[in-house]
Amino acid sequence: MRPALVLGFAVLTAAAVPAQDTASAQRVNVYLDCQTSYCDFDFFRTELTLVNWVRDRQVADVHLLVTTQATGAGGSEYTVNFIGLRQFAGMADTLRYVSPPASTDDDRRRGLGRVFRIGLVRFIARTPDAARLSVALEGEKPGGAAQTS
Repeated sequence: MRPALVLGFAVLTAAAVPAQDTASAQRVNVYLDCQTSYCDFDFFRTELTLVNWVRDRQVADVHLLVTTQATGAGGSEYTVNFIGLRQFAGMADTLRYVSPPASTDDDRRRGLGRVFRIGLVRFIARTPDAARLSVALEGEKPGGAAQTS
């Protein structure tokens, strides 16, 4: 009698657990390694939903290593290294973001987020999410024709 109870419980458990969103399950796992105050993990997790943000490098597909240094004008230069792991091993890129001296904290976070999005396109393009990916330049009209003023 006991094996039937265990089997019934296993079936109930499998049915009770909601099916994980398959799109989310196929997304790139990204680990953010950043020690500056502008690397607000919660901000990036809520604003950049095109990837799965993870807190453990061991499960990451991409490691984002962010370093910063002051510029001569009083701003900051952020260097973002995109390091491929697991299925992306051997893939790497480096992008930079320079914040002007008068930038607000939000400006810096959004600037870094923009660099993260741009750098992650290379990795997302190699996943099933690539079919849903679109890239556009600011000021570009739908269909590819650039706006002129």
